[in-house]
Amino acid sequence: MLRDDAGGLHFDPRTVELKFDLQGENGVYMPLVLDLREGVLHWLDVYAEGQLVFNNVATSRRAITNICPTLMQYFASGIRPTMYELALLHAASRSHTVLVRGKTVQRFRRREGEEVAAFHARLARGEGGEATTLSVGAGPTLAALYRGDVTLPDGAERYVLFPGQVTSTLSASDLIS
Repeated sequence: MLRDDAGGLHFDPRTVELKFDLQGENGVYMPLVLDLREGVLHWLDVYAEGQLVFNNVATSRRAITNICPTLMQYFASGIRPTMYELALLHAASRSHTVLVRGKTVQRFRRREGEEVAAFHARLARGEGGEATTLSVGAGPTLAALYRGDVTLPDGAERYVLFPGQVTSTLSASDLIS
């Protein structure tokens, strides 16, 4: 749950932004690790086989001590691309015009004769964009959104991390494959 107020209900379903599905066969679910010393939340979203009943920290110690530190080290290594990096790869390879929304909206256009790799490198560096408004026209559209708070044309393909008025038609695995 993400919210600004520290008071209020302990559980308020209207403020749920991220969820972890706890359904499946007997197993150990490890949605996250809280590093109290460093003050960091590590989102793992993993499952390991476990016993039929009585799965808890004590009975699952082996899985937890093997999986959690390994995944935390892997994620921290930088080997795995972020969703933003994957979105830029798709944008550079599929599009001639790319809108990137940060503090402002920048429009990037592929230059005459510019190869996909060069266009991608320019997008990643944020070079050569022009300030614009967030206006998505008609036609084929691929949107990779942090928040689903924009109007998209009918039939737009979209990955949305935090759905709002717009929900995903693509999963994270679709951006990888």
